[in-house]
Amino acid sequence: VTLLRVLTYTWTLLARRQPCVVLALAAPREGFFSALQLVSECLRQPALDPDHVAQRRSQMLTSLGSEQADPDRFVSRICNQGFFAGHPYRLRPDGTSETVPQLSPELLRARLKQLLVSGRVLVVVVGDHESKGVRQQLGQSLGFIPPGKWERPKLPAYEPQRRLVLDTRQLPTNYVLAKCAAPAPGQADYPAARLALDILRKRMWSELRTKHGLTYAAAAGASSYRANY
Repeated sequence: VTLLRVLTYTWTLLARRQPCVVLALAAPREGFFSALQLVSECLRQPALDPDHVAQRRSQMLTSLGSEQADPDRFVSRICNQGFFAGHPYRLRPDGTSETVPQLSPELLRARLKQLLVSGRVLVVVVGDHESKGVRQQLGQSLGFIPPGKWERPKLPAYEPQRRLVLDTRQLPTNYVLAKCAAPAPGQADYPAARLALDILRKRMWSELRTKHGLTYAAAAGASSYRANY
């Protein structure tokens, strides 16, 4: 089965850095369950055409290869290598030049089968539908997902092996990126940390860019991961 774009039905698969994979569907009320059935068929019997997989693999390798030529991306890469050293977050969802060539239809099918167990899946439906009807339709569309338990792994604290990483290049611009551990969502200090960093971001923009013209990209903020930074 190949996923089709039908009328205003949209389907997106977003691979985020660490916490989860999101499958999002938006469709008119009258056609929502028909669109859901299409998604169900794709999950149940993914085509994963070898030519399409090879094309996507090539695109991923091209993107990885161009990373070093893009200072904005490269500074993030080398910062992450130092900050996430020894931590599960060091594993990149977009892969590496060593791992991407190994991706095959068979490997992708096996991984999808591993992910699709009830203990790992959360379904949220927002719309003008009766709860009973939604449950029934979800049972028909996603009932093929087998039962299974899954425990969220514990994440260790960050222990950067290096505090300073320098990469010397002949560039007209200097790039600086710093990361540190931060309160995670759900922790008592998280709202205060987000507010403080938002104030810092606005002050940095005002002083460094607007008033003094020293930089074009001054920013500060916090992520929203369980092991937050």
